[in-house]
Amino acid sequence: MPLRCFDPLRNRSVLAFDLSSDEWKVLELENRGSRHLRMPCCDAQVILKKSRRGTHFFAHKRKGACVTGPETETHLRLKQMAVEAARAYGWDAETEVTGTTPSGEQWRADVLAWKGKNRIAIEIQWSAQTIEETQRRQARYEESGVQCVWLMRKKKFSRGDNSLPMAHVSGDRDENFVVSILEEWGSIAQSMSLHEFLEAVFRGRFLSNLTLGCVVNISVKVGSLSCWRCRSDTKIITEIEEDFGPYKVSLRIPNLSENDVVLKEVRKNLSGGLGLGAIKPRRSKTQQRAYLSNGCVHCDALIGEFYEHDAWFDQRTVCVFSVRIDERWYHELWGAYGGSPVKRWGVYSFG
Repeated sequence: MPLRCFDPLRNRSVLAFDLSSDEWKVLELENRGSRHLRMPCCDAQVILKKSRRGTHFFAHKRKGACVTGPETETHLRLKQMAVEAARAYGWDAETEVTGTTPSGEQWRADVLAWKGKNRIAIEIQWSAQTIEETQRRQARYEESGVQCVWLMRKKKFSRGDNSLPMAHVSGDRDENFVVSILEEWGSIAQSMSLHEFLEAVFRGRFLSNLTLGCVVNISVKVGSLSCWRCRSDTKIITEIEEDFGPYKVSLRIPNLSENDVVLKEVRKNLSGGLGLGAIKPRRSKTQQRAYLSNGCVHCDALIGEFYEHDAWFDQRTVCVFSVRIDERWYHELWGAYGGSPVKRWGVYSFG
């Protein structure tokens, strides 16, 4: 059920969803008389059809030897939405576009968008496709200088390789289409509407890893406990969460140092009057070492790592702010992952 055909009389492609009902009727009558329209996949003659849901599409007058498979109504709608999104963000786009790699292999994109020298293919994979086959097809696009993004219907085949720009799509109506970036074991790392995802793709925010200029969102959580020394209630910072793209990094005060940029930003953005003790290095007799720690707001006693879990039960977020990534932030964030960027596709924010 292609959405595109070729009009050799006018030397242009025709997209079904670009035509009004009246324009569709005019084209249908014209084609009945001249049989001039051609399928882009095999140059066969075209007939114009309408699905049960009212979707206009093109079909082969005679299938012949063409191996193009049938498509669901949802598949067609997703292709149309991808074209519309590309156009909305300044790209030209068509459906069912074919190409050839420099080595002679052919490919056919569900949607191909272009702007200047940049090209993006959107592949909507409704049937099962192994990671190995996705990698093989991805390599053809890369050889052709085309960035390809995969929307996979089968959840099983939407995960397992962070180096592939792919996501899982669910739902069957415009407002219900949801795109999820999955962890290797299938849990959701990011989730958003299809509209949000396509905006990220065509605005350059669907990236293989964090880059300079991206924004990290910081959340600070605070909980209460009873001080072991003075028995008064005090509050401590239980968690600092860094959220960027598909990553969520959880930090605790004892894991930080005075020089960490995240601590400096927390101190800058945290308001007073929360009943928090000082964050500073204190010596632990138990551990025989000094480390950065929460302290009692009343007597300044060290609240040791072991006792912090007492405050987890009533912790709440008291502060949320964003920071744009410079080189120092960049290296500190990747410190949680061995100090080197990890290739993992996701939607990143630039504020």
